[in-house]
Amino acid sequence: MEEFTYLEPSRWNGTSRQERLPHIEAYWTTADPSYQDGPGAESFHTLLTRMDRTLKRFEELPPDALVYAFSHGQFMQAVRVSLLFPKWAAEQKMAHFWPFNVRFPILNVDRLEATFDGKHWATPPVEAATTAESLTA
Repeated sequence: MEEFTYLEPSRWNGTSRQERLPHIEAYWTTADPSYQDGPGAESFHTLLTRMDRTLKRFEELPPDALVYAFSHGQFMQAVRVSLLFPKWAAEQKMAHFWPFNVRFPILNVDRLEATFDGKHWATPPVEAATTAESLTA
């Protein structure tokens, strides 16, 4: 459950967040899940694939297993958005990911609870985050 690196690392080493911000905003505004910024960067679609693969591995555990998994905030946010809005296509998840993350961040040492009932994953709702409109309000 590695960190999500969506900007090419070699191009941005030694830069400040302020210097990267226009490129960060462009990445999320474009909302192209297949876009890869360059070598060492990952597409949003690849992030979702990694997330799905991780959940599948958890599904193979015994039904009564209690699992503590440690990851980075954006990976956990991808899990949360995907579980809250399971019918959304990758484009919808990406289009709403950045405003959702700004409004409902997952900070260092935050906990994300998820359950699997044998068929479906679930996570507790986030206050006021039940519709796409509420994510960008």
